[in-house]
Amino acid sequence: MRLDLLRGPFGPLLAAFLMFYTSQYLPIPLFPLLWVRDLRLTDGAISIGNSLFYLTNLLSSMLLDRAIARLGNHRLLFLRGLTYGLYPILQSFSQDVTLLWIASIGGGFVWAMVSGTLFNRLMERVPENDRPAHMALHNIVLNGGILLGSMAGPGLASRMGLRKTLLFAGFLRVAAGALLGLWG
Repeated sequence: MRLDLLRGPFGPLLAAFLMFYTSQYLPIPLFPLLWVRDLRLTDGAISIGNSLFYLTNLLSSMLLDRAIARLGNHRLLFLRGLTYGLYPILQSFSQDVTLLWIASIGGGFVWAMVSGTLFNRLMERVPENDRPAHMALHNIVLNGGILLGSMAGPGLASRMGLRKTLLFAGFLRVAAGALLGLWG
């Protein structure tokens, strides 16, 4: 474990990644609660939403190389990172299946760009001759963010309410996108 790497420019990058991963996973356990308990959506409506997300994700992935060539990994990650919060924000305002489907289409597009540039940007910032040490720290941050976000989401929802927590998670994702632009 090379904790000395955190004192250099890799430390702020990992802090941005930790905030991103935490904000990414914070609303995930809450979406099914919203869809089933609050909106009373059918399995079919939820399945269509997921299908729209992954179809858009697939199609948008085919545009990733052109987008990176035009903007670069850092700029594209920053711009799409800022819009990554729209999915939970739209969900927090939904009254029926309409916003789920709209958010799914937009979310699939944004996630294709974000997921494609996250690893690329990480590899741009990690020295080739010292990748194992850097990647070990990144994997700790990744798993820590997944754990922290997945645990914090339900806890916050029990205190703040489901929709307010989704709104908060959306703005946290926007802030994480800003940090990826600043420190990424």
